[in-house]
Amino acid sequence: MVSLRFTYKKVTLLSMILLLLLSCFSYGIENSRDFDFDQDLDQFMNKALEENNVAGAIVVVVKDGEILLEKGYGYSDITSSKKVDPLVDQFQIASVTKLFTATAALQLVEQAKIDLNTDINTYLKTYQVENEFSSDLTLYHLLTNTGGFGENVIGIYYDELFDDIIPLDNTIKETMPKMVRNPGEVIQYSNHGFALAGYLVENISGIQFNEYVENNIFAPLGMTNSSYYLNKSNKDVISKGYSYSSDGFVEKQLGTIAVHPAGSITSSANDMGKFLLAHMNDGELNGNRILSEELSKEMKTQQFAQNSILSGYGLGFFQNYKNSDIYMHDGDTDSFTSQLSLHPEKEIGYFISYNTMDDGVLRDQFEEFFYGYHDIPLFQNNYKAESFTPNTDDLSEFSGDYVFVQRITDGVLKIRGLFLKMTVKFDSDNNLVFKVFDSKMGGTYEHYEDNIFIKKENNKKVLLKTGSDGQKYIVIDMKVPMQTLEKLDTKDYIFENYVRNYVFIMPFIGILLWIISLFRKNKVKHEGATKHVKKLSKGINILIFIIMVLIIVVMFTQSDSFRVMIVLITNIVSGLITGISLLLFLKIRTATKKKVISIWQVSYTTLVLLAGIGAVIYVSYLDILFI
Repeated sequence: MVSLRFTYKKVTLLSMILLLLLSCFSYGIENSRDFDFDQDLDQFMNKALEENNVAGAIVVVVKDGEILLEKGYGYSDITSSKKVDPLVDQFQIASVTKLFTATAALQLVEQAKIDLNTDINTYLKTYQVENEFSSDLTLYHLLTNTGGFGENVIGIYYDELFDDIIPLDNTIKETMPKMVRNPGEVIQYSNHGFALAGYLVENISGIQFNEYVENNIFAPLGMTNSSYYLNKSNKDVISKGYSYSSDGFVEKQLGTIAVHPAGSITSSANDMGKFLLAHMNDGELNGNRILSEELSKEMKTQQFAQNSILSGYGLGFFQNYKNSDIYMHDGDTDSFTSQLSLHPEKEIGYFISYNTMDDGVLRDQFEEFFYGYHDIPLFQNNYKAESFTPNTDDLSEFSGDYVFVQRITDGVLKIRGLFLKMTVKFDSDNNLVFKVFDSKMGGTYEHYEDNIFIKKENNKKVLLKTGSDGQKYIVIDMKVPMQTLEKLDTKDYIFENYVRNYVFIMPFIGILLWIISLFRKNKVKHEGATKHVKKLSKGINILIFIIMVLIIVVMFTQSDSFRVMIVLITNIVSGLITGISLLLFLKIRTATKKKVISIWQVSYTTLVLLAGIGAVIYVSYLDILFI
């Protein structure tokens, strides 16, 4: 009996020791993997900064309810060789700010001070949104980027810092674009939409939005190294911003974002880790709750999508189109690039920000590295069609040129929205043929179901959609905020495919004819009226060519002041074309009456004259003329 009891004790003791060892071993494996990730992250980031010519970056990773690591890489100030400190140095998080705005607005929903689905004009005190559409505009629409607003970039950013924040009331009243479609129809990313959400919080809470965020989000989370907006007094805690050229790193001027609820916050890696953890923990951090569990989960649950097989929006967060279980938000300024990303089910996420413009290349590389390392596949939700069905519907109304819905339709930057055109056609088998700048998206899409077409090679998806007013839309399987395109109307189509092409081809024909004339043996000597006609037509061709260059500069320059100067020059050149065109018309009449000009010369110079008139009309169509 004693022996059995002794044996039982030994077995029990050995079992406990074994379980303890297994537990330690398991813990050791996990910590070993985390330690390996730490080292692999260093290796990845140091290499990525060098290869992508990025000056400095911050990274914070959260896992299983705690900050796994927070790191700084490279330099926050190259001139003084100041290395990035993840605890102190603040980086501009740009549009990741929208997640703070969504959180603030939903706090008021939680307090029953605003209803998510009630017309926002009910709550606005000194300003009313003009809505001529059938659906009310609600907070739900603002937080899912389905408000139906047009686009406006004039007066929302300044190339300088001020002492105080720009009043949101002024920005909304002076720069808010008009509504151009029914709310809830399509996703159209809108900075003004989130600025309006912040303005709504101001109206309901009775305090400025920056104060509201500082008191109700920064303070409860202990975000002591974050600033709601940049000004002259706090600029020294912000990392310098850079661009890179063949001459090396060039420091960029820090500016002021007038639509500040959409993109003004600066923060450190440590502070962003706290914000990230609060949302990973469904609204709570260290016993401090900034949002109810229910609403925090709603932020990370699909609220709007164009179709069940396409990624869409939560509330503030949008789904990663490569894996819709991942919720995220990007941020970009002239020199800072950011991304907050989390996988709620796997309880893992990160925030990255860096201080050099690179068109998001390093951000995309980091995303692939991070989720690949943690065995979370991207493109895992790429819907694979098992069978394709022939489509016999008449889809001719969807044929045509398309542009992104997030475009400026009025003002001198109208040309930007028309620049990236994509064409939709249907072949003899009624397959959709998509001509686009990106070869991965372009190609032939076969019909799957309803108005969904899928490209077999990579399972890319295209959805055809008709709006409430008959407007035709194409929804592409790409980053959610930019997935919607709209068909050009008849006027835009004519100007972009006929007027512009004709006008801008004529100078090149003129150059070609001039080159041919250099090699002619028997050169014709023009005198009198014919000589004047030739010189005037040559002058118009030169001025049209100058107009082409000026329009390109207007489209691509980032400086508002420089753009104003170019627009002024464009108006002067347009005036010269108008005057010379009138003179050319009179000289053609004179030369024709005197019968001193050939039919060929009359035909050619008339075409040049029409091109000159067309150039002025086209510039007017682009809203570049002052008249």
